[in-house]
Amino acid sequence: MGILRALLALAVVFAHTPAADSLPILMPGSDAVRVFYIISGFLISYILDTNTNYRNTPKFLENRFLRLYPIYWTVAALSLGAHFVADRHFFDRFAAMPPAALALVVVSTVILFGQDWVMFASVHGGHLSFSGQFYNSDVLLYRALLVPQAWTLGIELTFYLIAPFVLRRRKLILLLLAMSLILRIALIVNGVGLKDPWTYRFFPAELALFLLGALSHKVLLPLYETHLKASIRRVSIFATSALVIYTILFNCISIPWTVKEFILLSAYLVLLPLAFVFQNSVKTDKRIGELSYPLYIGHLIVIEIVSLLLTRIHIKNTYSVTFCGVTASILFALLLNKFINKKVERIRARIRSGAPVETQLAGVVVAHNLSRP
Repeated sequence: MGILRALLALAVVFAHTPAADSLPILMPGSDAVRVFYIISGFLISYILDTNTNYRNTPKFLENRFLRLYPIYWTVAALSLGAHFVADRHFFDRFAAMPPAALALVVVSTVILFGQDWVMFASVHGGHLSFSGQFYNSDVLLYRALLVPQAWTLGIELTFYLIAPFVLRRRKLILLLLAMSLILRIALIVNGVGLKDPWTYRFFPAELALFLLGALSHKVLLPLYETHLKASIRRVSIFATSALVIYTILFNCISIPWTVKEFILLSAYLVLLPLAFVFQNSVKTDKRIGELSYPLYIGHLIVIEIVSLLLTRIHIKNTYSVTFCGVTASILFALLLNKFINKKVERIRARIRSGAPVETQLAGVVVAHNLSRP
């Protein structure tokens, strides 16, 4: 699952490069995001079911907070500094916003909650209004976000808030799944369900993907463990390989797009438990997966900086800019993982184990002292 998450993050990275339309590799960023929703549902269901410490909902939310916010705030601060140094016009957008729009953008930038709703907001005649066409606005609000791709975290956080109360009740999962699917169908019938931002940014409709991922964990993982038994590791290698190949070749497959997407989502739902088994048996896979979140959050500002620097030395070739941007994004992800995520993971590990806060902080101090020369 680790290599799959890294590939999905790379798909989003490539979607934001100059060569996005000319390099037929991986899948569109929108499809990668949908698959991430499924994986998130699976993993959150797993940790809630297997870790008794997460019966304490505040501990679960604290762990999720530490997973997302330190890296996000680091990237947001660096992005703010980069705009201040190289793009002062970025701040002109704030002056052009009415107070309500400014509050929405600033508050959601700080707390993450609400960034997905920025994609359903527009400004017309000096007033903030709900809109299903965020790109039709006097001020493009999403362009004032320090980490524009973090709108997906607003959706993730909404799911985290309800997960402890939903995922432990099978009937409630099925009820909400049915309601979410009905809503999706209603949006399509209404003519907006297949148009951005309704395609993958509207949480009530996307909730179905999270819940399907949770059911993949609750239903299929036990089924595979029971019936495959000794052969499950071999089957997990095959399943993971199949998902990797399909993820890489997605854009190259010449079949109707809706069929291709249906196969993508179905394959992940069915094979995800086996990819999870593969991750747990291959340590390298899990380490690769650690880079997916730093890569996803950090890549856009890196690509913008690399593009600017290369332009100043008269390098404008699409593929050169893309190669340098992707390479720099991976290196930046490695740095974020080493200097931010690794340190935070020590605290998260103690939360998972149920250690008291005093022990958590003491452990960090000891680790810091041992790392000093």
